[in-house]
Amino acid sequence: MVWSESAEDVLAADVDVIVELAGGLDPAGGWVRKALEAGKSVVTANKKLIAYHGIELNGWPRPRAGT
Repeated sequence: MVWSESAEDVLAADVDVIVELAGGLDPAGGWVRKALEAGKSVVTANKKLIAYHGIELNGWPRPRAGT
């Protein structure tokens, strides 16, 4: 488990799941995109982010296993 106020520390950690609790579109949206790009699963209850970008984020390309 990693607990940090630094998004970069969390993204660099060897974790499978990231829980986003900041809310709003920015900077939370950027953090979620970076986490998905890094192949991490994301848990959020951020209604604004899901309302504005949910379809895009749901289809976000994920790295294939072994890449």
